[in-house]
Amino acid sequence: MPIAIGCVLAGLATLVVRYRATEPGAQQQQLKWVSLGLFAGIGLILMARAAAWFARDAAMPLAGSVAIEGAFQFGIIILALGFLISLLRFRLYDAEAAISRSAIYAALTLSVVGIFAAGEALIELVGQQYFGSSIGNVSGAVAAALAAILLTPLHRRISNWAEQHFQHDLAVLKQELPDLLISLSFGASVKRLAETVLPRIEQAVQSTRMALLVDDRLVMTQGINRAATQKLLKGWRPPQTEVRMDCDNDAAFPLQIALRCPLGRIRGWLLLGPRPDGSAYGRDDSAALMAILPGLQRALVLVAEREAELSRQNQALASLNRGIAALTGRMDRLEETSRVRMI
Repeated sequence: MPIAIGCVLAGLATLVVRYRATEPGAQQQQLKWVSLGLFAGIGLILMARAAAWFARDAAMPLAGSVAIEGAFQFGIIILALGFLISLLRFRLYDAEAAISRSAIYAALTLSVVGIFAAGEALIELVGQQYFGSSIGNVSGAVAAALAAILLTPLHRRISNWAEQHFQHDLAVLKQELPDLLISLSFGASVKRLAETVLPRIEQAVQSTRMALLVDDRLVMTQGINRAATQKLLKGWRPPQTEVRMDCDNDAAFPLQIALRCPLGRIRGWLLLGPRPDGSAYGRDDSAALMAILPGLQRALVLVAEREAELSRQNQALASLNRGIAALTGRMDRLEETSRVRMI
């Protein structure tokens, strides 16, 4: 067993080194799934073996034996699933969400168990000095109540930590983009705004292509040229819902998000193409997009209205200049005519 554990740890270390040396892309996502399967599966297998070793001299009830064997077999299944998903290259880009949720569940379970055990021991130790041995009957209940009270704040803190570490791009998108949109609202054009925002969204949600439409006009594309986008959008009709998730794998833009002005009228559409592995966008991706949507709508409407007003002013100025030029020409002709008559 020590030799086997050493080989496993060496294999895991090699995998981590290779993952760090791999460029972002499909291969890195494959390594993430393999790593998740190996770490989770081997962890369950070692826990089952350790539990069986500690209970080898004790009378183990049937439920305990079933639980230990179930943990062992479940670890093997998870290990195989990590390799299977990686080999099939299916839903590769859900690795971050799966790793994040696994870390949340593991950390939350350990935290709650630790709080319960420490609380029960502390309450029993302190309470026996004042209430005698009878405190042992209620120490477990008080510790369980304490763990239940701390469950919600612990979940929130652990979720934020897991998102920062395992879904960093989504966390950065939700934290930094709103402030960036505010700064862009005061001086940027619609095109400049789109050039800044679309690459950040693409990096966070792993979209193969994107398009931004404002007032029925294609403003910006990402990951695809304008001519190809116009060809894909030929015959496209805005959906009736504000957010449409198209389940058709052949759809050019499976995710379509309406951009509304403060009065409720739809001013544009943010269209997102499929992910590299062809899978649908996950719940975390949708939540991140919904988080930045209000700021994106406000910035886009402000910039579009300013551009429209500037265009109207330029048109009015151009019309005024043309009128002045025409009037100046007529006056010059009149002066020429008067000069000729005087001669």
